[in-house]
Amino acid sequence: IDMKDESLESFKKAFKELKKKNIKNIVAIITNQNYNNLIQTKDIEEFNIFLPLIHKNNISKLKENIIYGGVDYEKQLKVLTKYSRKRGRSKEIQFYDNSLFGKILNKQLKQINKKLLFSKEIDDNSGKYAKYLKKNRRKLNSSTLFINTPMVKSSILLSQLKANEVTPKKILSTQINYTPLILSLTQARDRKNMLIANSIKDINKQLRENILNLGNDIVYDWLAYSTLVGVDYFYTKDNRIEQKIINNQIQYDIKIYKAKYYSFLRVK
Repeated sequence: IDMKDESLESFKKAFKELKKKNIKNIVAIITNQNYNNLIQTKDIEEFNIFLPLIHKNNISKLKENIIYGGVDYEKQLKVLTKYSRKRGRSKEIQFYDNSLFGKILNKQLKQINKKLLFSKEIDDNSGKYAKYLKKNRRKLNSSTLFINTPMVKSSILLSQLKANEVTPKKILSTQINYTPLILSLTQARDRKNMLIANSIKDINKQLRENILNLGNDIVYDWLAYSTLVGVDYFYTKDNRIEQKIINNQIQYDIKIYKAKYYSFLRVK
């Protein structure tokens, strides 16, 4: 059922149609920003709902009939923070963007890491960071740099770091940059010390190929993968793909990958 937007009125119309079709199990692809419109919709308690993009830690009110399938970015940031300190303390710096999601990641990292040297909001969509990078070169060199920016902005930033002779000791990112596009949009030298967290589990080859033939990639695309988890849950009720559900939240494992020349190489 397609909705023109995520307004309360659109949710009302969608659930009215679901009732007519006698559909009880729903995978709803909505964002944190409009979650409150969903839960304010009349009679949603009559449905079983799976939300692929929302983690329960990022919303204020939980519903018993909703399973939350979003990435635990806070947990990924905790793993990355531990990884950054494996061989002693380092200068830790964060870049994030001015989107709602970027601000959530910024807040989470600041709560986890009380000793960040500084956090910088990247709000220049032109990608012209040269002046800022040159001014802060001494701080950025040999630092651990958390990049909480979306893929295109991350790619520009990585290229600018190298162009301005800034060499972090480590560059760390969450699931937000686990995509082959970052391999094609940056040079291998730009991401030499980059580590990325990922919670997408390996799926058997036949299922993977079948889904690819339908136009979806569950190897890198979080929405496609999490939607599969939700569909599997409704079909089997034992959730074969992801085993744990605690307090209505899917519990995903976290693995760490290096961004190599043409692929990602697991290091943890």
